[in-house]
Amino acid sequence: TTGVSNETISISPAVPVALSTGGTLSAKLLGDLSGYTSLPVLSERILMIPHPKQGQTIADVFANRTEWMLLPRTMVSFDGSDCDKVGTGFTGFRFQALGCKRAPQVCLANQLKDLLTADQTRIAGGLVPLYLVSQYTNGLDSELRTFVGGPLSFALPITGIRSSMVQLEASADGMKLVTNVSPGKILGEQLSGPYTTVVYSRGCN
Repeated sequence: TTGVSNETISISPAVPVALSTGGTLSAKLLGDLSGYTSLPVLSERILMIPHPKQGQTIADVFANRTEWMLLPRTMVSFDGSDCDKVGTGFTGFRFQALGCKRAPQVCLANQLKDLLTADQTRIAGGLVPLYLVSQYTNGLDSELRTFVGGPLSFALPITGIRSSMVQLEASADGMKLVTNVSPGKILGEQLSGPYTTVVYSRGCN
């Protein structure tokens, strides 16, 4: 009886090929073990498009998407009753706790201009913005494409989904192929209906 042994073979992008101690097994890395690049989930994001400035048209805004933002729904107040969210209204400002004793401009943080300024500061510092759509295009506005003639939509380029595989090769010189054959004999059959066959057989192991 041949004994069983355990051995660990380590491979990496620096050492993509490795052999077992006896050379009977080789492992080869096909790829670079790069992490999976997941697609951005935008179903819980809201697209914010700036209102045309003085002298601009809607076409001008659509042609320049450098200030478009995708915000999580949790950062938006849809009825205006929440403080420190995009869309904060008079209701939220008026009924905030201890409103008369608080400093001016409280309840009005995290507005669109604040988020835009913060993202522009990140870009100036060499960081990826948190909310601008350019976070998905490596800062290139030209990589976004808008589709006209229907609901507003745009395509976000994805750098790619990478995968790695490990190829194993084993020496078959010492392997044996074992086939078990058991003789049998059909004694009879009985038809019990269309397309149904019951077979009786006798065999020995």
